[in-house]
Amino acid sequence: MAVDDLKRELIEYMEKAHRKRYHRGYFGCLTALLVESEPVTQKRIMELTKYSRASVSLALQKLQLTLPVRTLKIMGDRKQYYTYQGGPEQFLVDILERRTDMPDIDLEMIGTIQKKAEIKEKEHPSYCRLLNYLEELRLYLELMHSIRKDSLRKFRTILRSGSFEDLDFPDSSDLNSSEITGFLHRVMTSEGLSETEHEPIKDKPPLHYMELKREYFRGIKTGLNPLYAQSIADLLVVVHDVIIEKATTQDEIQEATQLPRSTISQVLSLAVDEETIEIEKLPGSRTRIYRPAISLMELFLNYYDRAFAYASTIRRKVEDLADRVQNSNSETSESMEFLQTLCVLERAYASTQEFTIRAKTRFVKELMRKLEGRI
Repeated sequence: MAVDDLKRELIEYMEKAHRKRYHRGYFGCLTALLVESEPVTQKRIMELTKYSRASVSLALQKLQLTLPVRTLKIMGDRKQYYTYQGGPEQFLVDILERRTDMPDIDLEMIGTIQKKAEIKEKEHPSYCRLLNYLEELRLYLELMHSIRKDSLRKFRTILRSGSFEDLDFPDSSDLNSSEITGFLHRVMTSEGLSETEHEPIKDKPPLHYMELKREYFRGIKTGLNPLYAQSIADLLVVVHDVIIEKATTQDEIQEATQLPRSTISQVLSLAVDEETIEIEKLPGSRTRIYRPAISLMELFLNYYDRAFAYASTIRRKVEDLADRVQNSNSETSESMEFLQTLCVLERAYASTQEFTIRAKTRFVKELMRKLEGRI
């Protein structure tokens, strides 16, 4: 198989692996830049990705807004060239850094909603439920953001050296599964934290409460990290609305989020597939009740689990391609350069796997320390 065919296979794989959460064509074009050792033209990117000119142009615009992708001009050549200013390891650092700079949900916005809800807290039980959710969310977000910022420098060091030695970063063996399971159980059963059931509120929530939730959801959508596709904001909004309400219908989700019904249906289907939301059918009725399948804390822990699974999957694909390049017995400069890129990518994703597990360990340990005495 020709080197270009193997490059296209990697590009297609990376695009499919990221399509649910990133802009269409984003990772395909980024991978095309990563596998080429020299600056490339838009035409070359089109050859590798098999995207249209319009799709490549749009993806390059998004890349240049979020990552250090630069346009170059060569003297005597009218064509524009594009290059990613960093190797395969650097793009993982850049993505983590961008996620650190742009929080998933803005803490200041959460504080604004909290203050408005506190004024009305005694008027209806809905406000109390919202405040409990926001308090818990703030705790987890602050902890995750703190770990991200503190870990970024270490992540760079790990990617360069491939070593975790001499770094103040917990080993994954520091916590065993029984400790995590026990901790989760204590949190889930403690008063005021992640209750999975509640007494249904029979009367309709106040209009002000609904407006407050809509303001919160608009904040999530407008503050979305530019790395992500807008569909991720829709997923966040719907999943978090179900977590807030504990039990709700599609009509109620639509009223709260003001998303199109077709969008809600797609998002609910994805959330059910990802096992973050579960469906309960009422006997003798066509109405479906949507409940959180996991707690808010488990949703955060799942972030690390998904990141580990992602890194493991990409690593296996990269290893497979590297083996096939070596078995081809091709010793052209292009083959050797592509093989070198694959080897660097494999090491980078191997380090990312271990880094993710250790970050989860640190998150759990610090959360246990913060909640000591409360559970």
